[in-house]
Amino acid sequence: MSEDYDIYEGESVLWLKFEGRDLDKKTLPIYELGTTFMAIQQIINKAYLFQEKRLGKGSQTTWQDRQSLALQITDHKKSSDVYGLGSFLSNPYVTNIIGGLISIALFELGKYALKHISIHGQRDDQSSNSLGTSIFTGAIYNQVTVVVDRIDNIGGVDKIIFSQSKGFDSSNVTFDKSVSKYVRSLRNKPVLGEVEHIEGRLLKLDIQKYIAVIQRRPRDYVNVHLTPEDFNTIRYRADTDNIVSFTGNPIYILGKETSKFSEFSAISIKEIRANTE
Repeated sequence: MSEDYDIYEGESVLWLKFEGRDLDKKTLPIYELGTTFMAIQQIINKAYLFQEKRLGKGSQTTWQDRQSLALQITDHKKSSDVYGLGSFLSNPYVTNIIGGLISIALFELGKYALKHISIHGQRDDQSSNSLGTSIFTGAIYNQVTVVVDRIDNIGGVDKIIFSQSKGFDSSNVTFDKSVSKYVRSLRNKPVLGEVEHIEGRLLKLDIQKYIAVIQRRPRDYVNVHLTPEDFNTIRYRADTDNIVSFTGNPIYILGKETSKFSEFSAISIKEIRANTE
């Protein structure tokens, strides 16, 4: 065993580095470190549920899932705040799966780090910088908040860096004080999900807000936000009870874990047709 490292059984698939004042002299308090590791584990669990199309309000991993997804500290340099995390199970197949989930998680964490979350109602010049938002992006918001809350807290952390390589290369995801402030500003904001198509029976129009209310199925109503031009197209070309389809983005509220939505931001009208039912 090397004198410089405490090596545990297993291969590190995620590296975590804390930077800040006095961290070269002392390590982080247990609470600061423990809550960060818990948040990371929860993010990986949600990445798995998202990949399996099981992510939603109240969704949980099974006992078998949690055992397979469990992380442990697999590498830690003495007198430093660099940690390697890997699979709790010594199984190359499981390690590869977790490595893939970490790639998914880091991509989503990068959206927060780059301040590229798509906000509904944002100016076009701001929206053009966004990377798009998935259900997963919103579902991990609370965990991201837990991580950034460690910055400028009792542990003296200025930065938290995530990497899939021990060398902390250009693919790093870095959270600093500006990211922490940005993440907090997003709480309860309406964010745009990935582009999809929806359709439903036209029920009514809100002329003041340029909204068309449609019913997709029993007890499933959606407020479709339209441009003035598209709203007028629906207003003058569609009749109540017509089937109308749209291309656009579902609107989610950050911090709420659900795949369901009742608000939709339309990019275009796809079709207007008679209801034959």
